[in-house]
Amino acid sequence: MLLVREVLYCKPGKVRPMVAMFQAMNKLGARTGMPPMRLMTDFCAERYWTLVAEMEVKNLEEFERMMQGAGLSSEDAPPW
Repeated sequence: MLLVREVLYCKPGKVRPMVAMFQAMNKLGARTGMPPMRLMTDFCAERYWTLVAEMEVKNLEEFERMMQGAGLSSEDAPPW
């Protein structure tokens, strides 16, 4: 089991839109079989505008498959 953690240092006032985007990604991921993400923000710290997203995967191959978009339908895929 691996814990994949993404740490984002946002500009002041930009954490809330990033959280909303990650929540939308979490809902989309649930439909495609991705594990749920834990989203965490700082209450107080040296770098106050921080967002941390974590997910647990079985192995590195599963994570790579998810990042390549396996399981996404054409309507779920990003527009780019």
